Amino acid sequence: MGILIDSYNSNTISEIIFTYVIKDGEVSPQDRLLLDDLSDKEIPFHEFNRIKLPVSMDLANYGSIRGKTQMDGYTRYFIINRNSNKYYEIDVTKDNLTNKVSIIGASDLNWIDTKIDENSFKREIGKATFYFLDGEMVLVKRQLPAKPFTRFRSKHQIN
Repeated sequence: MGILIDSYNSNTISEIIFTYVIKDGEVSPQDRLLLDDLSDKEIPFHEFNRIKLPVSMDLANYGSIRGKTQMDGYTRYFIINRNSNKYYEIDVTKDNLTNKVSIIGASDLNWIDTKIDENSFKREIGKATFYFLDGEMVLVKRQLPAKPFTRFRSKHQIN
């Protein structure tokens, strides 16, 4: 149980800041602009073993498509990202629900992205599964090594 408890991240809250405006009159739609989400909605990335991976199933977010080959049951795309100098080989199923991604080169990293619905997908990489919703990581499942349970024998057995 100690190993499992260590796998959960606990974020402590050190402070809560409330910001408000006092203004006479009715609230107009222009005043509501304060509630808009102004965060940067560029292509989000997540790090796995110090490698930045795009949080997307859209092939264009990986780089420039340099070629494609039709295979039985899927299409293989060859993609180059000149900014990161990474070469990707992505196998996309005909129903566009699964991408098998490989980084070509020394890292030899590969993973499987599976679409859950229009706004979410899961990424299975190594012994971890990451769940993304609208580009944000919402859940991480990890397979942790543990010793097998041993049978406990007592002197007094209940019949």
